[in-house]
Amino acid sequence: MMVESLVEALKQREPDCLLWVIGEERLTVGEVLAKVKVWREAHDRFRGRSVRVGRMTSAELALVLCGLDGWASELRLEWDGKVVGLEMGLEEVGGNRELPSGEQTRWLLPTSGTATGVPTWVTHNFSTLTREVKVSSTKGVEWVWGLVYDLRRFAGLQVFLQAMLGGGALAILPEREADQIGVEQLLCGLRDAGVNALSATPTQWRWMLAAESMKALPLGLVTLGGEAVDQRLLDELGERFPLARLTHIYASTELGVGFSVSDGISGFPRSFLKGAVPEGRAWRLNEASELERWDSDRKIWQGTGDLVRCEGERCYFRGRKDGQINVGGVNVVPEEVESVALETAGVSMARARGRRNVVTGEVVELLIVSALPTGEASLLEKRVVALCEKRLPRHAVPAVVNVVDVLPMTGTGKMRRI
Repeated sequence: MMVESLVEALKQREPDCLLWVIGEERLTVGEVLAKVKVWREAHDRFRGRSVRVGRMTSAELALVLCGLDGWASELRLEWDGKVVGLEMGLEEVGGNRELPSGEQTRWLLPTSGTATGVPTWVTHNFSTLTREVKVSSTKGVEWVWGLVYDLRRFAGLQVFLQAMLGGGALAILPEREADQIGVEQLLCGLRDAGVNALSATPTQWRWMLAAESMKALPLGLVTLGGEAVDQRLLDELGERFPLARLTHIYASTELGVGFSVSDGISGFPRSFLKGAVPEGRAWRLNEASELERWDSDRKIWQGTGDLVRCEGERCYFRGRKDGQINVGGVNVVPEEVESVALETAGVSMARARGRRNVVTGEVVELLIVSALPTGEASLLEKRVVALCEKRLPRHAVPAVVNVVDVLPMTGTGKMRRI
């Protein structure tokens, strides 16, 4: 029997298995299903309707998603969670019919809007969202997944669904969203919940690795996604969690999960461009070195917006095509500058951006977060510039380097670039 919704999937699990950890509250599968039933009875007006989902806590949203999927005709996860006038974060916007057997609820998800700051909408359903989820009612029972992503975004939903359908449990911070609290409070909350599996962006991992409390988190599963991953970060994670399975996942809201790599080396095997991707999808590079995926439904090659360079039998993500800096007519990929800067001892985070210049139009400005004592900041700036001069073309060398206390992240856990 094909599973068509979250509730149907949960009914296949043992009712006494732990499912959600919300602060000191620990809910089993049976208890969550009972809460969903009560919620649906109290919100019967949403049955068969199209529903906008706005601001609420992750714990509230987890229950709402279980209640709406397979019950409402469509759910739209508002990208910033701020929709004026929504009663309890929900609003009916159309539709009035029972879902026919075999028809799934439409999920409208916002993209990250990394380059422009303005997300677009992508349609999914239960089948497309769970296409790469490792479904098991028993094999994943030892894993407690921590939720540090925004649950309204694709990456957060993937963690949510993997915990729900993979046999494990999900730890949800009860007070505030993960991106709105300090790193020590976040890590202590994950530790107290018994988290031993965690997925985050490279930016989030760098942020967490700089914290003392990270040493107390006993992770057995470590995954990264959403941004290019450099070798230094992979090595640091491997050293910190030597017994953990380390996986880099390439995915996006538009394309879903593309492929994953677990060999501890940045980038991916060149064989993936020759039809050898484990997930069976076809990939290639176009003339602009942009990664493209074959869309089997529309029979076309679809650009991903990600730039890739290949060296020997390995391919490496350079950065986003639409995020380049134009220096005198020559494009500079910010992520390549950042990758070199991060190789400098004492640099914990880095962000390159364009700065207006009357001669070249733009020059590269580099912002770095120092892990060194305050008095050594000026020396660190010189070391970064010296390394960039050795490793990068002249036009890509930062004209300005500034040490900052923090580099802000987006709601998706990525480096904020606008």
